[in-house]
Amino acid sequence: RVLSGDVMDTLHAGSQAVWDLRRLIHRLRAHEDAPAVGVLGHSLGGYVAALLSCLENGVDCVVVGNPAVDPSRLFWRNALSLATRYLKAAGVTEEKMGEVLHAISPLAMLSLVPRKNRAIFAGVADRVVPAVEASTLWHHWEEPRITWYSGTHRAFLGTPEGRALVSVALRASNVLPGEG
Repeated sequence: RVLSGDVMDTLHAGSQAVWDLRRLIHRLRAHEDAPAVGVLGHSLGGYVAALLSCLENGVDCVVVGNPAVDPSRLFWRNALSLATRYLKAAGVTEEKMGEVLHAISPLAMLSLVPRKNRAIFAGVADRVVPAVEASTLWHHWEEPRITWYSGTHRAFLGTPEGRALVSVALRASNVLPGEG
């Protein structure tokens, strides 16, 4: 129900996902003696990873793919006209929904992960999360490493450039051993 038009479900889901990941990172640092922590997220996972990078100091590297960083815009772009007509009749608009979701927007905060340790990948033929989402985040993140691939929403990690981007990003931030 994250992109169902129920803004409170979206707000709670984003908040809960970040809370869960913060607990996991604290556990890794405290009990597993993790020397570094990297986060990789795709689609809504990319949104959560981008949001987490704004709220958690313990993230050394963040790689997001086809990141759905503006749930309000995505909903209004993809929803059935029946749903949007119902919401508009109830006084809910894209702008009002965006205001509520601003509290959990990675576009409203600065990433705590150094710019050189951020990376983005996106498909130019993605019809689920349009390229404007990745482009908007890329500009907001001060234009870090980005890879565009000729593919759809789910194709990236199956491509050589996708695997290379993830490998380079993890090595450059010392999350994986090797040269960056």
